[in-house]
Amino acid sequence: FPSHDTLEQIDRKVAIANAKQQQTEKERSQVLLSRFDFQKAEDQNKVQISEAKSLTRITRSRLGGQFNQSEMDEARAKLSLNTSQQNQKLAESQLETIQNYYNQGKISAEEFANRRRELELQVAQTVQQVADNELQLRQSTQAKILEQIDRKVAIANAKQQQTENASTQAIRQQQLDRIINEQQAEVRVAQIRKRGIVTGK
Repeated sequence: FPSHDTLEQIDRKVAIANAKQQQTEKERSQVLLSRFDFQKAEDQNKVQISEAKSLTRITRSRLGGQFNQSEMDEARAKLSLNTSQQNQKLAESQLETIQNYYNQGKISAEEFANRRRELELQVAQTVQQVADNELQLRQSTQAKILEQIDRKVAIANAKQQQTENASTQAIRQQQLDRIINEQQAEVRVAQIRKRGIVTGK
């Protein structure tokens, strides 16, 4: 005769089976989260490596004379903004992935809550970093524009000074050649200087 399990034995077997199933689910969950953590680290490393390579190119361009300081600052600000935007997208994507794992029953509520808290903080930090980098880029761009304006003004002033010097020299030469007298020369030089003041010099 086959043995009949008592109700207590059946309950024990069910409990053992449930415990094994829970252990298996926990192990699967841990494997899934380990893969998630590995991929998260890989993605962040790719962003950091790309940023480091770009920073190296920018610095070499500056050293090679292709950039002036304000252009280099602007290029770095653009790079920082791009990197923070990539980090924000990564954090948002990772948060979505963890949410999907939980919705599909692949991770427990506790694991989900822990990971969600961490990833929501990362998203908030990257959003703030993007805003800071946008401001930094605006400031760098404005500084570059002001530097360009200052350079153009300095060039215009130098050209005007050269023109005034050449005109004054021509007047003095006319005075030496006795084409005009000293009083006429002084009036003409004064007119040239007055024009320089009026035009902004």
